[in-house]
Amino acid sequence: MSRRIAVDGPDDPNEREGDYELQLALSDLPGNDDFADAVSLGSASQTSLEAHNRGATQEPGEPIHGEGPCDPSVWYSWTAPPTSDVTLSTADSEILPLLGIYTGGSVGSLTRVPSTRTTATYDREVRTFRATAGATYKIAVDSGCGQMSDFRLALASQALPADPPGDPSPPPQPSEPQPGPHRCHLRRPSHRRRLARRSTWPRPFRHSGCDAPCAAEPEGRSPAVGSAGCG
Repeated sequence: MSRRIAVDGPDDPNEREGDYELQLALSDLPGNDDFADAVSLGSASQTSLEAHNRGATQEPGEPIHGEGPCDPSVWYSWTAPPTSDVTLSTADSEILPLLGIYTGGSVGSLTRVPSTRTTATYDREVRTFRATAGATYKIAVDSGCGQMSDFRLALASQALPADPPGDPSPPPQPSEPQPGPHRCHLRRPSHRRRLARRSTWPRPFRHSGCDAPCAAEPEGRSPAVGSAGCG
């Protein structure tokens, strides 16, 4: 297919004539211009590449990555190995780079992944985001102002530390001290007290040095030492 090229001058009539130099450079069209043709970056924790966006377009239904809907973009895909914090960088590019990060299976139903733009200059953009293990992310490299030239894309991921396994058994609880057996030490009341106040009900008593209760004494009688129940 042939093309015709027109060369025009400025609007000022005094500058419409003069010498000029025409340069023509040919390059292959990017094979990942469309979303369906995204270049896979695999699942490496770190990777980088150099590419270009010459001849790239923005296909129907594609989300706007930068300031305008007519910027040329190319697509990449990457699958997170473990859950990681990911950094994307386009440092040392020859275009004004813009990055878009998405999940989804078609260009018209993409979900934008939240990311933080940490650096933005005329030749680089750096974004960070949280990637979930096993999820596939679609990365668009766009160019502001419709620029077409070479760019560099670098990806680095840092796996998050795994949570320590939990102990299914609860920690042992301190046991409360249990009271010991109650021991009652009764002694035989004195005759003087018994004369001062006589009881009207039988009461058990213990001889000194005897822990076993003796049989109840009848009213007005004292048990003899060595009677049943005492040693």
